[in-house]
Amino acid sequence: MQTHSQYFHSKLLVFGEYSLLMQSRALTVPFRKYSAALRFPEGKRESGWVKGTESNQQLRLFHDFLEGLSPGLHGEMQLDLKTFSKEIEKGIFLDSDIPEGFGLGSSGALVAAVYARYSSTRRGEKPPAPEYLARLKRIFSEMESFFHGKSSGIDPMSSYFDQPLLQDEFGSIIPVQPGIRFDEHSGFFVVNTGKARKTAPLVRVFNEKVRVEAFRQMMQNDYIPANNACIEASLKGHPRELFQSMEKLSALQFSFFREMIPRGFEEIWEKGLESKTFLLKLCGAGGGGLLTGLSMNLPAAAALLKKHSLRPEPFKLP
Repeated sequence: MQTHSQYFHSKLLVFGEYSLLMQSRALTVPFRKYSAALRFPEGKRESGWVKGTESNQQLRLFHDFLEGLSPGLHGEMQLDLKTFSKEIEKGIFLDSDIPEGFGLGSSGALVAAVYARYSSTRRGEKPPAPEYLARLKRIFSEMESFFHGKSSGIDPMSSYFDQPLLQDEFGSIIPVQPGIRFDEHSGFFVVNTGKARKTAPLVRVFNEKVRVEAFRQMMQNDYIPANNACIEASLKGHPRELFQSMEKLSALQFSFFREMIPRGFEEIWEKGLESKTFLLKLCGAGGGGLLTGLSMNLPAAAALLKKHSLRPEPFKLP
């Protein structure tokens, strides 16, 4: 059993939002600004104890959910639920600063932390075998369904392995090392919209859109190729090709995903497309949370965004 001091980071879905529901590729990376760890309270007067109590109660509900899964899943997960229950009684909780409702994988970090502490399996040092990754993806998908009703399992895997992961067209998860490198004046950034959101209602909007033949054709013929081209350029290390492909992706989202663009951000999104100083895209489901940006001139992008009281936060693909 792992120690409860082990930390699990938040994540960013860099590419693949919505298109992964239609068998496109997806690329997720750790976002190490935020993290979570299971720990015991030092005392009920400690700072944040109210939040700790709420987390402890959530862990009890999560435990009961896991206990109610089929015996077959119990065998596959190999979780020590008896110890989990005893430690819940002792007050164990998830000490997390990962914002909820921002697409940063707060529930995925919880799943990863619980699995790492109570499972008899170990991650190991060597690159994991494809069969093990497929099994873990099934396990994490079932575990995280407690929070979302349905899960791909990629968020917990990103936190668990703490490295970039590629989900391919067949749903397999592959650890990767993106080759993209930028100079000091260019690269990816995120913009905080300051608005939390819920994923499920936005996914329902997307599912309604897919019922329309023209939208479905756009996804297959334009959106998914642009998304996959962004990932390919990121992996192979081609900044110019990445910018060109992301420009297509940003324009398609602006035209066909307006419901997912947070209210008040349409103008700055369009300004980026027109000026080509920067590009914006959804980061996860959209509707709030973070937006992902790309610029070949970060100082100029920061100046434009500052006029809208926005501060871009650069990040690198690990």
